[in-house]
Amino acid sequence: MDQHVISEWLLKAFARTAPGGPILALYDKTTGLYDSAQPGDFMTEVDAHSTAIERGIGHIEGPASGAARQLAKRVKNLPPGLYAVVPSPGGIRASGPPLSDKGLLEGLRVLVSEYQIPSPSQADRLALGRYAGLMYQRAPKTETAIMGFGAKYDLAAQQALDRLMPGMRTGLATELARRRSRMLAHATDIGGQLAEANWWVVRAGKGEAFLLGDSPVAVTDSIGHDDEWRAIFSPDSYAVVMPLGPTFTLIMAPQRIIPITGIDIDLAGVTLAINRLMWRYADRYVLAHDRTQLESAWPEADDEQRRSSVDANVDTAHVAMAAGRDVTSIVAGLWWRQVRPEWRHWTSCRLEFGWQPWPAEDRYLFASSLEHGPGPRPSVDTIGPIRRR
Repeated sequence: MDQHVISEWLLKAFARTAPGGPILALYDKTTGLYDSAQPGDFMTEVDAHSTAIERGIGHIEGPASGAARQLAKRVKNLPPGLYAVVPSPGGIRASGPPLSDKGLLEGLRVLVSEYQIPSPSQADRLALGRYAGLMYQRAPKTETAIMGFGAKYDLAAQQALDRLMPGMRTGLATELARRRSRMLAHATDIGGQLAEANWWVVRAGKGEAFLLGDSPVAVTDSIGHDDEWRAIFSPDSYAVVMPLGPTFTLIMAPQRIIPITGIDIDLAGVTLAINRLMWRYADRYVLAHDRTQLESAWPEADDEQRRSSVDANVDTAHVAMAAGRDVTSIVAGLWWRQVRPEWRHWTSCRLEFGWQPWPAEDRYLFASSLEHGPGPRPSVDTIGPIRRR
């Protein structure tokens, strides 16, 4: 189980008390068998992080743990339902119909949440947003997608550079190798955007419970629809789903709304829909308070789907086109900037694109070294093809 890393506090939120310590019910997709596990089984690091990185992870996990506890207290005694998280002056509303039907808008039926709870503080919103960004990145599925995208982009970009700028190297492979050292900054960036999104909390009904997958954050275009893996801020990512305990799940909506598919207006089945999403997103393990909750989420009769997983696929043709377009744009910009007086050193070129400058015999195409001032301006014939692009 050592290829998965989930925070101890999140695992314990789903665990039950046992004589030997907290314990979780477990379903293993690779074997199709149920088992049990202790939280520590999922906490072995993927690789040896530096002390600074470990400290940074702790600085994200700690505040998120406190923010999740505060949110859990707020929803603990509420009736089941979907609650809009509204600005703090708003009070709790948990009576009447959960949704109001506002009719059709461009073919879509608009439903407005009637249940609501006051928003956590901005600090807590940032803490939970950053934590979602961290857990999203640390999932093996997401890491596979990021590395696959980067490798294919690097190859296509280098092929374009070999045609336009012989001798330049993208350096992306080096950046990919350092990906984990940069995930803290990425988590902060993701968290800032998610903190500003619209939030909802789903409170499970009586006899229901949420599950936890080894990929604790799932992204979908619609609650009730779980067809494929999506990047967290892709144009069709409408719901970032993060269960925080058996009784409640946090949903953050980057597009401000959350489409709902195949669920009645009274929201019956929303807990099951979220569980199936988390189950499909899980790479190998699905966890719960007890085995009954696992069995009710996905019956054994549907064994093939129960053991499948949403793949993190990369559209290679799209990646290659994006790489070629980016290289052309950057090269064109470099050609034009080299004639400006302040463009005096190829270090600027290296900082913008790549790690190795032009070969010495071609360096005049951009500029001479700082000590010798600007290099000669290239001829019109040289820059013509770039201009036409």
